[in-house]
Amino acid sequence: MEEVMHTRGSNIRAFLTLLLMVVLLSGCSAGVDLIEGSFTALGDISANPAAFEGKKVRVKGRVVVSGKMPFASTSFFTLVDEQGDELSVITEQGTPANEMQLWSYGVIENIAIVQGIGMGGHLKEQRRICQPNWGDWHTTQLLSCWLEE
Repeated sequence: MEEVMHTRGSNIRAFLTLLLMVVLLSGCSAGVDLIEGSFTALGDISANPAAFEGKKVRVKGRVVVSGKMPFASTSFFTLVDEQGDELSVITEQGTPANEMQLWSYGVIENIAIVQGIGMGGHLKEQRRICQPNWGDWHTTQLLSCWLEE
């Protein structure tokens, strides 16, 4: 009898977790925007930031530097990818921890574009998913790092 109750409880938890994921990802364009499609290489953005001006991109990497601007709600961090390329990210969604691996979605902005050359290229983050390992999804980490607009 006890085994039947334990199995039933596990099945209910698994079903509720699956149901929650379906609801979050099916009705939320943020999930589709961030999860579907390919990622833009950080090196492509940093090599020609003017070409990406105003474009929405998906990037992934590891946080190597992070901080918060005093007297403002804006945080910043630097992502580095597997090739060693870097991209600055500006966000109002909170500062991620150093060494955290994440996927980020947002718009590329430049501080200035002079004669077609972008300067100060960065990602203005809109959404983020944190992942401890690139191929390893965990529901609690996915939900805890999900950012709402």
